[in-house]
Amino acid sequence: MKFRLNPDHSIWALTQHVAQQSKEFMKAHDLSYFQYLRCYSDGSIACLLNTTELFKSMIARDLHVLSSFDESHEKRPSYVFFWDEELPILPVSLAREKHGMHHGVTLVKRHKNFYDMIAFAMGKPKSNAMAYYFNHLKVFEKFAADFVTIRSDLFSICEKDKLSLPQKYQDPNCTKICLPDKPRRFQVKGKSGDTYLTAQEIFCMQLLNQGKSYKEISKELSIAERTIETYLDRVKVRTGYQTREQILGMLSLCP
Repeated sequence: MKFRLNPDHSIWALTQHVAQQSKEFMKAHDLSYFQYLRCYSDGSIACLLNTTELFKSMIARDLHVLSSFDESHEKRPSYVFFWDEELPILPVSLAREKHGMHHGVTLVKRHKNFYDMIAFAMGKPKSNAMAYYFNHLKVFEKFAADFVTIRSDLFSICEKDKLSLPQKYQDPNCTKICLPDKPRRFQVKGKSGDTYLTAQEIFCMQLLNQGKSYKEISKELSIAERTIETYLDRVKVRTGYQTREQILGMLSLCP
């Protein structure tokens, strides 16, 4: 039996608002597709789209949530993948030939119990598409960050109405992409070159970036407030960055 989504679900209901909010940015970069997809560790999703046509086609063809994850990504808190290079040919062809979406790119931002897949695609073929994306990654990431801040009302609705997918539609890489609880080192670019952060340090930085207080972070991660200060001091020493803004900027996709 095929999976069916209620016609009043937020994925459909919010599309017009997403399209309006992203219209100018999309036009400036010749884009036809924008997706902010949050995948949770239990396989459920919250999704904002500027158009639902590809989503409908994926459901009609029983295709699951698509991601890319390999050994090169294991030690990175965020990474990028290109549809043409790393996704199966069927969905890529579907996006290109039926929906006019070319040279798709997805920015993956990993968190403790979820990960965000922020995707864009061009509306027509472009000979230097990959170079264009690489040169504008910071711009694309800033747009996505600003989008969920400015339209936090949309994302709140989306999260409250998150979709519990049947097993066959869930992302097979789900448990791999979520950052692990156990201590591990993740590569980042420090002021003087490559260095690392632990998973717990990354969790703290991400929660600080969300505007949470030491008390709130302490409760969420079950650690002392003093431990948070210690993590922040360690990150400063290891990376060479001294301000919170510099540290959070370091965690972006293209340091």
